Amino acid sequence: MQSDKLVSQTVCSMDNELCVGQLCSNCGVDLLEDYFENIDMDQQIVYYQWTSAEGKTIKSPVHVDLDSAKEELYDQLSSLARHVYDAKRQHIELRHLKDGLKPGEIIIHEDFSENYAIRQQAEIMSAHWCAEQITIFTVIVFYRPEVGSELQHESYGIVSDEMHHDKCMSYWSDGAGSQFQNRYNFTNLLYHQSDFGCTADWNFFATSHGKGPVDGIGGEVKRSVRRAILKGTVVVNDVVEFYHAAERLNKRINVLFVSQGVIKEAAAQLVERWNNSKTLPGTHSFHYVKPVSTEAVACGRNSPFTTGQPALVIAPIPADGPATPTCIDAVPGNFVMVKYDTKKSRNVFLGQVVARDESDLEITFLRSKDSDHKIFVFPANEDKAWIDDQQVQEIVDTPKMDSRGRYIFNHAIAVTE
Repeated sequence: MQSDKLVSQTVCSMDNELCVGQLCSNCGVDLLEDYFENIDMDQQIVYYQWTSAEGKTIKSPVHVDLDSAKEELYDQLSSLARHVYDAKRQHIELRHLKDGLKPGEIIIHEDFSENYAIRQQAEIMSAHWCAEQITIFTVIVFYRPEVGSELQHESYGIVSDEMHHDKCMSYWSDGAGSQFQNRYNFTNLLYHQSDFGCTADWNFFATSHGKGPVDGIGGEVKRSVRRAILKGTVVVNDVVEFYHAAERLNKRINVLFVSQGVIKEAAAQLVERWNNSKTLPGTHSFHYVKPVSTEAVACGRNSPFTTGQPALVIAPIPADGPATPTCIDAVPGNFVMVKYDTKKSRNVFLGQVVARDESDLEITFLRSKDSDHKIFVFPANEDKAWIDDQQVQEIVDTPKMDSRGRYIFNHAIAVTE
């Protein structure tokens, strides 16, 4: 059975946000229990799971009993419904926005294309290991020239030698934290009116679901230059020569060049506003951000164009007032207790910090293997999520690891799994 069909059987409706958000009392993975009736749950099985080690991602066999495999399946399905809903919902919101776009309004869909390494036809061996890298930032601008006319678009490929991807309009992009979904971008939105003379909002596609026509721009620009190099009609040694070749070869794409110096000069002018900003709690869970004042933005789990639903208002640049609550200063490697509050209850989980981005933490969660909650393991299917550091209750002592890869604590860990 396909995963989308299986997850649909754990909820009343895949179109109901309460159901996919696990806030409906009639929904849950327990609805699948009938599939496991009259089956020996102690029998050993093998399934394959994507794992990462030493810089490689491979499918690895997992040997477990059926009961453990069911537990892992339930863990995955618990969050999959929300992910499937978010992916579908964001594309519906974009289509709705395009259909209702008015003259004078624009939609900007953008992304970074994979860096291009300059190669030469019949290059010598030493040149292979020192190829210059080029960044291509791709953009499609959608607009409607007049009332009742067809939706039009312009494609742009912005070429640069800057390798560091920092960073009335409606922006759409993926949710890469290093590029778009971060406090720097959110803060710039607060200044959009004064910087460009118009308001703007930013919309994010769900993780791994942001592919679209914008991705074809970077591919076409790189392919056209690569073909010309192989034919021997152009020689490209640096970013400027790449830009001139790409501009001449791509008649339907507006190829622009922005130098590293221009980008650094612009970044230097933005430092002061960025230094006064703060990370929004739950940044990685938002798919919609819009300024509501010069100090606050409205954030939503999904874009609100089809529903008009209100969004949570947060201040990236705090006005004078009460200090931000003190947070526990957890660092990568720490084992921490993480709280998750819902309308119904508070759950507490054990996890290990693997990365930190301002006040956001990336956590890999563990599962208890005994009734006393002293023995924990990392599940075969990696359970990882970004959280706000205010969700960390405490840092716990580093456990010992036995020969079976289990983590043993000296005292019971108060989790509510």
